[in-house]
Amino acid sequence: MNHPKKLLYIGAWDHISPVMHFPKTKEFIFIDTQPRSDFDNKTTCVYRDRFYKKIINICSQYGFTLLSTTILDKNYDKTLILDTTYDDNVLKKYKINPTLLYFVNPVTNQIIKYYISTNIEFNMCDMLKKDIQQCNGLIISGYFPDKILFNYLNTNKFYCYSSTCYDHDPECNNSNIIGSLYTTLYTNIFDITFIIIDRTSGKRLHVCKTIQEVHSFLHEK
Repeated sequence: MNHPKKLLYIGAWDHISPVMHFPKTKEFIFIDTQPRSDFDNKTTCVYRDRFYKKIINICSQYGFTLLSTTILDKNYDKTLILDTTYDDNVLKKYKINPTLLYFVNPVTNQIIKYYISTNIEFNMCDMLKKDIQQCNGLIISGYFPDKILFNYLNTNKFYCYSSTCYDHDPECNNSNIIGSLYTTLYTNIFDITFIIIDRTSGKRLHVCKTIQEVHSFLHEK
């Protein structure tokens, strides 16, 4: 399997194993709205207090050390409606504002840039935009990013992990990238190659040319 130099994964949560499935990929861009919220929107915050420590611990298990932490928007929390229990002292230790965690594995020479509490719809910045545009592969697993991602993507390689439902429900998912691909291709994305990856082993299972083929292959299995 060809390994992209830089992979994008939105909604990664604690699924860090792609760093092993793609050992020749040197840079990973992971993005998640957690710990600020599972289902992020512009006005509320439902904090997941175990997320940050769990990410640090799991990355450490894969040999990655956190080298730096960069807050991308120090004032974003002021735009949110927060629970009254979040006083100033609590907010200082919580990662509510979009933040970049920079990990390095000195053995494999791989890098993870993990954008946490980051929503590509509300928290786009020059650094994040550049990272997304430089990726030459997109991981899809468990979560379908909003179709706004098509405004920034410059890749036509989609790595679709199994154990994800790629069915089409026009009432629910036309706003995300998979639902959109059932109806139309965006002008900046042509001839997408869908590579189906086993979520556990990382083994390449099949190559498809349409999202309908992805669904059919996994459904028939």
